[in-house]
Amino acid sequence: MGDRIKTGIRFLDFFLSGGFQVPGFIHLYGEPGTGKSTLGYHLVSRLHEQGEKAVWLDFNHSFSIKRLISMAKDSSIVRSVALLAMSAHGQFINTLSKLNTLMVQARLLVLDNFTYFYQLSETQEKKGTFYTMFHHQLIRILALLRRQRALGLLINQVRSTLDGTFYPIGGQLINELSRYVLTIKKSGQQYELEIIKGEPNQILIPFILKNDGWRVLEHGVKS
Repeated sequence: MGDRIKTGIRFLDFFLSGGFQVPGFIHLYGEPGTGKSTLGYHLVSRLHEQGEKAVWLDFNHSFSIKRLISMAKDSSIVRSVALLAMSAHGQFINTLSKLNTLMVQARLLVLDNFTYFYQLSETQEKKGTFYTMFHHQLIRILALLRRQRALGLLINQVRSTLDGTFYPIGGQLINELSRYVLTIKKSGQQYELEIIKGEPNQILIPFILKNDGWRVLEHGVKS
């Protein structure tokens, strides 16, 4: 089965054959407010229960300590996550040089929302430059994850076409570098997690968002 990191979400770990396999990236994308960061909180909470640590790079200042503590029901969880706010792309580049040290004791690296600076680019030329840099930076991070036997969660936003189709920001190369590709869509009063790449793939897992995080509706799973 290999080394896996559990989410701690009832039924989701079952469908993932025991959790997310490491090392590698999870590329998770979807519209705002669909519970993407909440999955990261679940992973941090589960690692905290096991005495393990995480590193969280917060690109758009959306990380909520209050939400994390509420879900974990343990205020000491703040000692299990190293939070770094990314205010500029140059700061992210400097942080990359320190990741080897930061990740020594960590099993999880979260980048939320890692295409934020790409989205702020005003011209296609700048977007192309950021895209190339992101690709090279992700390759560096992936090499680190492999050395550390760690998991990387890449949280991403989406754009939509005229026909309403959603696609992740940053291009398909991100998917190619990822062990798992997941997307979340809102469906009425609930959400659907689609596993596009990984094991199992082409599966839809419905869930709702509660105060304690995701609650999977196991009877609605479709493959």
